[in-house]
Amino acid sequence: MALTHRYPKIDRELGIRLAAFTDGEGHFAICTNNGDKRQKSYACRFIIKLRDDDLELLERFHQATGLGTLLVHGGGGPTARTRYAQARWAVHAKAECLRLTEIFDEHPLWSKKARDYAIWREAVIHWCSVSAHNGPVDWAPMARWFEEIREARRHPNHLKEVA
Repeated sequence: MALTHRYPKIDRELGIRLAAFTDGEGHFAICTNNGDKRQKSYACRFIIKLRDDDLELLERFHQATGLGTLLVHGGGGPTARTRYAQARWAVHAKAECLRLTEIFDEHPLWSKKARDYAIWREAVIHWCSVSAHNGPVDWAPMARWFEEIREARRHPNHLKEVA
């Protein structure tokens, strides 16, 4: 299901830069929603968070793709969680996450983050195909991908004993 007609065309250079930057700073998330108390549900998110002095870069990605929202928050004194304000670009709508899969399929990631993306991509496709309006939703695949993405992020040395 191609969504390219609804969003700006991404030129090759920007696609490569976005993929490379995502390799280092991107976060593919599968989140649980607590809105439905009877059954745990899931959603997908993509986030890049930087110090606010790199806001211009996130603005370029945001404007060029037409995806997500930008937010600047935080910053404070030495007792604050972070001394510097943070800039955050988040993509969270179903159609926008699906469009992002098209961009990353065309401009693939190269780092170990490609494993996260592969799992997230499957979750996005499933998430976009389900709707509570059509009856009960089978969230079992999302629960499995939620665990897989958590496991994929573990450092390979996480099971080694500390000497």
